[in-house]
Amino acid sequence: MSTIAVVIGHPLPDTLTSHLAEAYAEAARARADVEVIDLAEHRFAATPTSRGELRAPAGDLSHLDRPITSMVDTLHGADHLAFFYPQWWGTYPAVFKAFVDRAFLSGIAFERQQRMPRKLWTGKTARLTTTMDSPRWWNALVYRDAMITSMRHATLGYVGVKTVGGRRLP
Repeated sequence: MSTIAVVIGHPLPDTLTSHLAEAYAEAARARADVEVIDLAEHRFAATPTSRGELRAPAGDLSHLDRPITSMVDTLHGADHLAFFYPQWWGTYPAVFKAFVDRAFLSGIAFERQQRMPRKLWTGKTARLTTTMDSPRWWNALVYRDAMITSMRHATLGYVGVKTVGGRRLP
């Protein structure tokens, strides 16, 4: 059976974003093992205290705090990643960006090489679902769909995850 990691990237509980993610997780449980990371409940230090906290040499997580290792383990063990987050100021909330910074570690998600990274999460897929209160045309024309584009290309593509869908919900 495959494993799906559902990440709720909203800092507040009981939101449209969290309800959509919970409905997705419930439906997915019929065909996969599902683990949920709810950033409204998952407390972790958003700012690393050293460069070492951005790395996991040879996959070693022993130097990291338990909340970080829990998130990393969940993502690393998943076959599919489902991200649910709102659009705030054209992209995503700070807690979601901090999650990416702390959980997509060198040595786990990618390895630095001279020119291009070695993508360690190839074979994983992802789905992006975002909520927003701006019109779709505004998101496309003014923001250039930054909330999906940055995750698809700058983050997931960098570590080898193939995005299989992106949905923007007004």
